[in-house]
Amino acid sequence: MATKLVIVESPTKAHKIGDYLGKGYTVMASVGHIRDLAQPSQVPAADK
Repeated sequence: MATKLVIVESPTKAHKIGDYLGKGYTVMASVGHIRDLAQPSQVPAADK
């Protein structure tokens, strides 16, 4: 089964949410706002 990724703003939130969600989820902190996401055409093929 694939792991689902959840991105939150702070490491503290990431830890608490990760404990709540449990296995099957990877929770990571962005340590700030996510403002601009690259368009699919801008992402290198190796990263897709």
